[in-house]
Amino acid sequence: MTKQELHSIRSLRDEIKFWERALERIRNKSPVGSPQFDTIPCNSGISNRVQDRVENTRSIEEIIAEKKAELEAKERELIEYIMTVDDSLVRRAMYLRHVCCKSWNAVAMDIGGDNTADTIRMAHDRFVKRNL
Repeated sequence: MTKQELHSIRSLRDEIKFWERALERIRNKSPVGSPQFDTIPCNSGISNRVQDRVENTRSIEEIIAEKKAELEAKERELIEYIMTVDDSLVRRAMYLRHVCCKSWNAVAMDIGGDNTADTIRMAHDRFVKRNL
C-alpha cells in the first residue's frame, strides 16, 4: 500500500461525482427524459440531437459503472490493508479518513474520547511515515 493508494479513493469518488453531474446535465436537457431514449430509432446518416444524447448518456453511464466497480475494488483492497494495522486508533482513523472520506474533525468526532483532529491526524501520519 502506498500513500497515493490511500488518497486514490477520495479522488475516484470525486471523479464519479463529476461524471454523475455531467450525466444529470445531459438528462436535464432532454425534453422526454432518459428512460425513453433506448426506443428511439436511429436515422441513417442524419445527425440527430436526441440520438446523440442517447449515445452520450449511455457512454457516461458506462464510465460511471466502470468507476464504481474500480472504487469498490480499491475499497476492498484498502480495507484488507487497514485490517492488518495493529493500532486500533490508527485503524479506525484510516478507515474513516480514507474509506469514508471524512475530514479530520469528523474522524475525531466519530472516534470520540478526548481525541482532537490534530491528535488523530498526527497518529495517522506517524504510522504512514513508519510503514509506507
